[in-house]
Amino acid sequence: MQQHIEIRGAKQNNLKSISLKIPLNKLVVITGVSGSGKTSLAIETLYAEANRRYLENLSLSSAMGHTSLPRPNVDFISDTLPAIGLFQNFERKTNKETILTFCDTYRLLQVLFAKEGSFWCRKRNIKLSAYTASQVLSAIMQIPENTKIEIYAPVNLSDLSLKELLARGYTRVILDGETFLLDEDFVTITKLNPKNVKVVIDRVKIKKTERQRVFEAVELAYKLSNGEVEVHLTETTRILNFADKIFCETCGITFSTLTPESLSFSSPKGVCLDCSGTGELNLDECKTCKGTRLNQQGMSVAMFGVCFSDLMQKSISEAVEILTDWQREKKLDEAASFLLVEILKKLSAIDSMNLSYLPLKFPLSQLSSGEYQRLRIARQMTERFGGLLYVLDEPSRALDPNSLDLVINSLKELVVRGNTVVVVDHKKAVINAADYIVDIGPGAGASGGNLIFAGDISSMSKTSSLTAKYLANDLKINHRAEKLSKTSQFVNFSSVKVKGYTVSDFCVPLNALSVITGDSGSGKTLLAREIIFPLLSKKKFQSDFGGVVKGADSIIQTKFIEESIVGDNVKSTLVTVADLFDSIRTMFSQLPDAKVRGWDKSRFSYNSKESRCSVCQGNGEIKIEMNLLAPVFKTCELCNGSRYNSEVAAVKFKGFSIQDVMAMSVAEAAKVFLAIPNIQQKLELLEDVGLAYLKLGQATRTLSGGEKQRISLVKDLTKTNLRDHFIIIDEPSTGLHFADLSVLLKLLQKIVEKGNTVLLLDHNTDIIAAAAYYVKLEIDRMKNHIKVKSDV
Repeated sequence: MQQHIEIRGAKQNNLKSISLKIPLNKLVVITGVSGSGKTSLAIETLYAEANRRYLENLSLSSAMGHTSLPRPNVDFISDTLPAIGLFQNFERKTNKETILTFCDTYRLLQVLFAKEGSFWCRKRNIKLSAYTASQVLSAIMQIPENTKIEIYAPVNLSDLSLKELLARGYTRVILDGETFLLDEDFVTITKLNPKNVKVVIDRVKIKKTERQRVFEAVELAYKLSNGEVEVHLTETTRILNFADKIFCETCGITFSTLTPESLSFSSPKGVCLDCSGTGELNLDECKTCKGTRLNQQGMSVAMFGVCFSDLMQKSISEAVEILTDWQREKKLDEAASFLLVEILKKLSAIDSMNLSYLPLKFPLSQLSSGEYQRLRIARQMTERFGGLLYVLDEPSRALDPNSLDLVINSLKELVVRGNTVVVVDHKKAVINAADYIVDIGPGAGASGGNLIFAGDISSMSKTSSLTAKYLANDLKINHRAEKLSKTSQFVNFSSVKVKGYTVSDFCVPLNALSVITGDSGSGKTLLAREIIFPLLSKKKFQSDFGGVVKGADSIIQTKFIEESIVGDNVKSTLVTVADLFDSIRTMFSQLPDAKVRGWDKSRFSYNSKESRCSVCQGNGEIKIEMNLLAPVFKTCELCNGSRYNSEVAAVKFKGFSIQDVMAMSVAEAAKVFLAIPNIQQKLELLEDVGLAYLKLGQATRTLSGGEKQRISLVKDLTKTNLRDHFIIIDEPSTGLHFADLSVLLKLLQKIVEKGNTVLLLDHNTDIIAAAAYYVKLEIDRMKNHIKVKSDV
């Protein structure tokens, strides 16, 4: 029986032909400094090869016209397992994605309610039904015997004229409660110019012997009126209304057949037309659908007296309680019972991740990073599969200690189920929980890529790696910001409300490094993005947001830095997002060989028709669509990933073409451009933030969230007028080994020393300890209040 996955000669990116054995059915943590080669080993080698083999075994590659999928640069990998990857470069997709659609739960609820539910009038709280002719007959025959009735067919005269009715043999119509004879009163009726009349189909006395006659009259009324019939008890004022389509007189709505699409905000049958299924209109909750995204029909579907739209307003814990009651007390057939079990399993997994407070309708895009990370893990926990390989990139990302414990326990549970879990992470808690540790290093880029250690935690303490010293507390981050002086000035925030929550008054010191901390989901990102940033930027608020700011007059500009600030456009690379590309192209265009050819800087762009590779169109890779699976990217064989055609290589700087430069690491390029200040300055700053290992031409889609944030920081630092700026950074510790974190903190302090204010949103204890001031948030969901504590 296979005990491990053996890897020999892994040379992907900066890996130095490393060989190791990954034990099966264990929690394996791969760690090391940023850029050491962890991702190259775990994701680009192990996961990529496992995924490639799985897809090719399914014959998906050949079925879609591809001879083969790209292979990682490795000599040998033994038998692998079907792989599931949870990586950082995720997409939260459109603003229509909710926590339920993400966890594949919404569709199950749609099917359950369409199967067991019905349309209800919310105003009268009564069930609405459609009637076949046989059902109408049954209802009529319940009327006491010998009761005189008249059966009417409501007719729109734009569909059927009076002459046509007369020609078909109908003699009586009802107009405004009065009976007219069509042949005798034709002129009178015509002068009244009615739009609708009720055609008298039959007048009969209720008797068992008249059953067939009544049935035929009902059928005739349905045909004549396009599905409506009225039964008038002539000796009273009582009128019975029936329709073969569900119709609510109070709401004025005719309902179509109830299907799962009736509850879909992606279907014309169920979507709210006012907000187009987003739940929002002009930044506020849509008043028509109350944020449920559904139209009137969808909002009228109920099961056991609970409207689907009302259930969407409930929190996860409230919904679990309701559905559990149904499971225990209601009689359901086998199919409905199965659906209910699956729904409860998925909701309970979300609940177990301390996300019970989220309403079912909650948009995925509005989750904090920590909430989203826990939701991704919860989605995996609902599947009871074994024999899989899970590869996760920093599952500790954005998590407070309590939330991290939940995630670690979930990873261990996946192992108990018979899976192998490989994790790329730096957090002590994650490393200490591992069954097996792989340490890659010792440095980043060319200085990394070596296997420093592979074994259990007890054996690791005997090594001298940075990670081992960090775990043993032999190395610590001793950086500490300067203490606030008695004359320190503060920006004060008061009367704050955000998403229905009131917030205690709080302040942030100017010209200092501060941090907002608190449990995942306590409102850190929400407060910073939706209150602090708009107030300081004087931007418009949504109606349920607001606040007052004082003491911010000296702030010239406010910036909110999060990973999404750097895009993942197919043409986007490190040099484009770091504002280096223009300077490099300009430098090449000024070389003698370029001037002789009449080439300006545009000739050195991989977006130029004259310069880009004709096969990949300057992308450097070919995107292979995998239909229902994530796309695969294969390096272009013509340009070998350089994005350029061969002609551009004729112009060289110090013997290097533009293709050569794009293939250089930041550290290598810094030596080449040592004498060109406008390029050298930015390259040095990229080194200062720990990104020396990145390639200049590296696609931004391959960058981690932490790398993107640091690139954005570099762009700010190169501004000559960087002073009196208020810079907010969301989760700056993301993706950083403790050694890299020390470098980042020193850089942030440089920004402060230039006369700026830096506010970090983070749980990392080293960051909190390094700050001059911190604000801690505690959320009270019962009182809809966010309590703020602060200290130096």
